[in-house]
Amino acid sequence: MSAYIIRRIILILFALVGVSIIISLLTMALPADYVDIMLGTEQRTLTETQIQSLRSLYDLDDSWFERYRRWIVSIFQGTMGHSLRTGRPVSTEILMRLPVSLELALGATIIGLVIGVLLGVLSAIYREGLSDFVIRIFGLTGLSIPPFWLGLMVILGLALFFNWTPPRGRAINILADPIGNFKQFIFPVLVLSVAMAAALMRISRSAMLEVLQSDYVRTARSKGLTERVVLIKHCLKNAFIPILTLASMQMAYLIGGTVVIESVFSLNGIGILLLNAVNTRDYALVQGVVLVITFFFAFINLITDLIYGFLDPRIRYE
Repeated sequence: MSAYIIRRIILILFALVGVSIIISLLTMALPADYVDIMLGTEQRTLTETQIQSLRSLYDLDDSWFERYRRWIVSIFQGTMGHSLRTGRPVSTEILMRLPVSLELALGATIIGLVIGVLLGVLSAIYREGLSDFVIRIFGLTGLSIPPFWLGLMVILGLALFFNWTPPRGRAINILADPIGNFKQFIFPVLVLSVAMAAALMRISRSAMLEVLQSDYVRTARSKGLTERVVLIKHCLKNAFIPILTLASMQMAYLIGGTVVIESVFSLNGIGILLLNAVNTRDYALVQGVVLVITFFFAFINLITDLIYGFLDPRIRYE
C-alpha cells in the first residue's frame, strides 16, 4: 500500500508539472495581455514607448521560460507569484476564496449523495412500480434543469412569496457566524445538489439492480438474513464503488466549476476568481488557480482509489 501511494504521489507531481506548463503556454497565447486590458481604449493616447514601459514594469516582456521559471520559484516560496491586478500573493488570493468553493462542493456532495443513493435504492427495490416511476422522473428532471436557471428561480420565488433573499456580498465565515453562513449557503448548495442527486440516483439504481440479481444476494436471503441486512451489508456496499466514483468526480468538478452559481448568489469563490483572472489576463493568478484545482482532482482521485480497497476486499494495491 505504501509503495502504491508513493507511486501515485509521484504521478500527481508529474501531472501538476505538465498542467502548469500547458496552462502557462495557453495563457501566453491569449490575445492581448494585462496592459492591453488595463488600458482599454486609453491605449490609443499612449506612445509605444510608454506601453512598452508598462509591460516592462509588469515583467510582461520577458520570455516564456523566464516567466515560467520565476513562477515555479515563487511556488516553493509559498506565494505562487503575485496578482497583477491586486499585487497580493496568488496564494493569499486563493486562500481567501477557496473556503467558499470547498463549502459549496462539500455541502452539495453530501446532500446529493444522501438523497441520490436513497432514491436510487428505493427505485431499485420497487422496480417498475409507482415509486420507481416518480423517482425516475425526478432524475430526468434534475439532470435537465440548468443550475443557473434553478438558482434564479429560487431567488425569485423567495423574493416574491416570502419577501426574503439570501445574504449577498462577502462570504460569512462558518466559525464566526454559523447561522449566517447557513442562510447564505443553504440555497446555492441545494441548487447544486439537485443535478448531483439526480445523477447519483440513476447510477445507484443501475448498480443496485445489478447487485440484487447476484448469486450471493440470493444466498444471503436463503440463510434467513433480514432484508435490511441484505440491502445494506451485501447490496449497497458492493454497489457503492460506481456511486463513489461519480460522487468524487462531481465534487472535484464543483471545486472549480461553480462559477455560475457563485455569480447568481454573489459568492466570491475560486470559480469567480479564475474567471476574473482570465478576463484581466492575470497570468500568475490563472496558473495558480488551475494548479490548485488540478491538485484537488488528483488528491480526490487518490483518496477514492484507497476507499475502493476498503469497500471491496478483492481490490488490493501492492
